[in-house]
Amino acid sequence: MNFVGHIHLARIAADVGRPPGAGRGHRGDRPAGPTEQGFLVGSALPDIAAMGRFRLAAPATDRHVRNGIDLHHRTDDAFHRHPWFRRNAKAVSEELERAGLSRGAARACGHVGVELLLDGRLLDDRPDLGPSVQSTIAELARPALALPELVDADRRPAWRAHLQTVSSWTLPDDYRRPPAVAERLRRILTRRPRLAFDAEQVGTVANVLARRQPILETDLDEMVTDLSETLAA
Repeated sequence: MNFVGHIHLARIAADVGRPPGAGRGHRGDRPAGPTEQGFLVGSALPDIAAMGRFRLAAPATDRHVRNGIDLHHRTDDAFHRHPWFRRNAKAVSEELERAGLSRGAARACGHVGVELLLDGRLLDDRPDLGPSVQSTIAELARPALALPELVDADRRPAWRAHLQTVSSWTLPDDYRRPPAVAERLRRILTRRPRLAFDAEQVGTVANVLARRQPILETDLDEMVTDLSETLAA
């Protein structure tokens, strides 16, 4: 699952952003407070680290960030075992391999491509999610969270710069468009020779994702509910 999906599930776990009468807390759509925001930051942080090829080597001193990181790992474990993800990632991978991508590239596109399309659907369907994700990544540079201490000392200057850069990002609005997702996959995987694919194959990836998109969106809401219940158990 990508960081947008992680933040969405963390919001559910923290009961953030539910309308009045929808559950405990009755918090409505007000912004998350500092405690909740630290939890949301933690839920996204392992993905933010992976984007820059950093490893979180030390536990967070902020317990809310620490709890969010724990939720992230539990979410990934449940999501990657879920039939929805396995079915859709496998279908995309197999079709791409038949279309000429290497096995490694096809599997990587099946995995990450499905995750990005999921993010796009979540952002489209939930108008309050985009602002929440944007405010969460803006918190990455907040000194009080002590995030620079989470990586090995020799990498902290680069990690601090990475956090500062990501905190200024504008959330992409193209996660639901298969051509944009295909191009994003090419850029992500180009750093990994065994997973990379040629620019000429971007159209092939986009076409496969476009064919699969209506199918994977059919039971997406049920998958999210299932995950939420699993994580709350």
